[in-house]
This record gives sequence, C-alpha cells and structure tokens, in this order.
Amino acid sequence: MTALARKASRFEPAIWFLLTFGLYVGYGAETFYKTDGPDLLWLFDVHRQHPWHVGYLPAFTVWHQILHLLHLDGSMFRVFTSFSALGMATGVAMFVAGLRRLCVDGVRRASAALLLAACPAAMLFGCVVELHAPLMAVVGLAFFWTTVQIKRPTVLGMICLSVLTHCAFLMHSSGLLLPAWLLPFFLARRRPIQTRDVVLSVLAGSVHVVLFFVLPRVFPGFYGVHADLASALAKESSINRPQTIDYAGVIFLQEWLWPLLPVSATCFFAVFRRSLRAEFFAFLIGLCPFLYLCVRQLVFEKENGAYLLPMMLPAVLLTVASLPQRVTAVLAFISVLLALSAPISLRPFQPGLADAGEHRRFVQHLEVAAQNRPFLVLLGTHREMSIGYERLLPWAGPGQPLGRNFLSIRETAAMPCTTFVATGSDKGIVAELQKLTGRGVALLMPQRTRNYLLDPAPFMRAEKATSEIPPDMAGPALLQALEAAFAFIPIPDPQGGGDPVFWLKPN
Repeated sequence: MTALARKASRFEPAIWFLLTFGLYVGYGAETFYKTDGPDLLWLFDVHRQHPWHVGYLPAFTVWHQILHLLHLDGSMFRVFTSFSALGMATGVAMFVAGLRRLCVDGVRRASAALLLAACPAAMLFGCVVELHAPLMAVVGLAFFWTTVQIKRPTVLGMICLSVLTHCAFLMHSSGLLLPAWLLPFFLARRRPIQTRDVVLSVLAGSVHVVLFFVLPRVFPGFYGVHADLASALAKESSINRPQTIDYAGVIFLQEWLWPLLPVSATCFFAVFRRSLRAEFFAFLIGLCPFLYLCVRQLVFEKENGAYLLPMMLPAVLLTVASLPQRVTAVLAFISVLLALSAPISLRPFQPGLADAGEHRRFVQHLEVAAQNRPFLVLLGTHREMSIGYERLLPWAGPGQPLGRNFLSIRETAAMPCTTFVATGSDKGIVAELQKLTGRGVALLMPQRTRNYLLDPAPFMRAEKATSEIPPDMAGPALLQALEAAFAFIPIPDPQGGGDPVFWLKPN
C-alpha cells in the first residue's frame, strides 16, 4: 500500500459514517414504528427518563443540543429519526475501524461494511424512531476497543471495555449481554491463550457485573426500574406472553434468520474453517443469551431482529472471513441494491409503520374543523398521539405561540379519579381551555379520544398487554367536566369514511 493510500485509509471509518448517515437520513420514515417512538417523544417532552433504557434520552439530549447550536434542529420527530441514523452510522464506522485493527483487507472491509449497513434490520432501525440503532453506536465502539485490547491488552483497557459494555446496557437493557460475545471473541483472537488473557477476561466480566449491581443502588433515581432488581425481574416476567424455550425455533427464524439476511445464514459457513472455529464458537456463546432474551420478550411480538442487531457484527466478520472474496462482494452488492429500494424491500419488515397518507388526511380533517384558525386538539389514543408528534406541535401551556398544537390527555385520563377530583384538575383544565377558546383558538377532539375518555382500559390493553390498569380512572370524569363546559359539535370527515372530529364550542 502506498503512503497516499495508507493516509486515505485512516479516513475510511469517517467516510463510511458519512455515507451511511446520509443513507439512513435520506430514507427516514414518515411515521412512527410501533409504540416506543411516540413514548420516547412524550418522555422527552415532559422531561422524564425511560424507566428501562435510562441512557437513551440523556444521549439524545446531547444530540439535540448539538443540532440546536448548529441551527439544524427541525421538527422533533426528525431530530429523533436523525438520532437513530447517527447511532447506526456510528456503529458501522466503528465496526470498520475495528476491522482495520484486525488487519482485514480493504475489499473484505468494504463488503463487511455494506453487509452490516444494508441488511434489512439495520436499514429499518436506522430510519425510524427506536432504541436499537443508538445502541449500535456503543456496540460498535465496544467492538473497536476490544480489537485494541486484542493487539495489546492491559488491565485499564479491559476495565474501560467493561465501562463501554455498561454504557451499552444504559442505551438498551439488552446491552447487558454484550460481554457474552466480546470476551470469548477476545480470547479466540488471542490464541494461543495465555493465563493473563483469561484473567483479564474474568476481570472485565466481573467489573461489568459489579457495575450492573452496584451503580443502580448508588444512583437509584437515574437507573429507573433497575434500582430494584426484584421488581424489575417481576415486571419482565409479567408480559402476558409465553416465555418458554419451546418457541426458540420460531424466534430464531423470526428474529435472526429472516430480518438479518444474508449474513444470518452465511455466518454458519465459518464452522467448516478450522481457523475460524474458535471465533465461531465465541459467536454462538454470545448469540444464545440474546436469542433467549428474544424468547422471553418477543413471542407473538415481532421486532424484526432489533434485539439481535449487536450480533450482526460477529456474523458479518465470520461471513467475510469464511467465504471467497468475490462471493462476499456479490452479497454486499445485492444487499445495497435492496437497501436502495427500501420502500419495496423493507415492506415485509414494517408491520409497525402506519400509513403516512392516513396521517396526512387526519391533519387535514383537523384543519377543516378549525376553519383556518389556530387550534388545539386533545389527543388520548396512542395512534393519534403519534400523528401529533409527527405533524403537529405539542402545546406546552400559556405563553406558547398558537398554531397547529396538540395536548396529550392520556396520563390525566389514566390517573386515579379520586386524585383527579381531589386536586381540582377537572376545574383547572377546563378553565385553561376556556381561556384559549376566548383567544380565538379552535378546541378539537377526535371521536377516538372521546371513546378513550369514556373507558381508557381497552385502549391501554390494546396498546400494551402489560399495562397496569387502575381500578377507577379519571377519563370519564374529565369527559364529564368537558361536556359540562363545551358543546361537542361533530365535524364530519371531508373525505368520507373517517370518524368525526368534535369542535368544542364554549357553552
């Protein structure tokens, strides 16, 4: 390699970052994927932590502040999708950086980067608001640091690796399992294994475990449900879905083989290469706990490879090491062609994405009901809250400029009715809404939100089977207070077929 080529290769990870970040941003989804996305925006909106994945929103806040300083922050929905693109692109870039440390040749590095970046699950989660793509940034960084330690392991270096794997756990709880692959991979690459290598691996694993058990007890306010391990395990076990190993085969097909093609299949060719068997068995050791987690969480709940994305790194590495260079190049080329036709090729993996046209029609209905005036629409169901965060602005209270705003009343409707009445929330909410209508704001409510207020329980169960349903919720009392203060005038769907939107006219 010439001096110029060596100098250029130093920028290879940065080039891959820019290419993949542009790809994911360019294909960013117009709607949310399932329910996690709008929940994340709501938690950020009300300044709360995610109860399980406690590092996601603090990391997102840093990204949001950077974009704000650069005057690049648009709608909050787009900022969140760009955060997913940032996470997946960083994961790809750090994977390439690690391959350089492992002395993988340039053609195989390029094939590996493309196979990782363009696989269906990476494309999907790099383009939607979800937790898993930002996790990949930390996974990529932990992989890179492992390759550094493979070359020259140190006590401090392995402790730093434990800190990185703990950070992966903070981004998404599944990151807790990352050392199950990284440490066997470290040993497989250190052959012939010395006693010191084993001691360093045990040290790294021990520090990882200690951080998991100690830090949530020292900082319980930050670690959410993990501050009480017994309670966290009880909640994890009460998801009202089967959690038996009998479903392992179904989960293997549903969460590994299908959404992570082609490397989910081609990586198994490594078992036929004697030089790769130690690394292959390290991969299997790491894959098993991730698969078991999927069995515990995802029976009858497709996540399209989300929980297994970290294991894509060893699968890709085994693929490019075990197959002929031309074969991996062809596989990478096909993967890129499919990725570039994402609206078609990702359709089997997008059951959670809503119809963007339906969401646009809903907003048009609101505009017709408001008669070109500023409006505030009260939203209760998860579906309608998703539309609000995609296409409207959350209303933060008095003093906010009025335009096309929405107010989520989900939490108020689900609170105990005795608390709602005792705190005078019914009178306070009505009084504030009356002030807004007095300023010429059209107050709106969709039919589904009215139905939600009548009985929130079935909506909550439909959205999440494990929802805790209070025995006496405030939804009916809130609706009663609103009906006493406003006349509910139905505005039909101008395009027909949809539910009406109610204009709440002051009595």
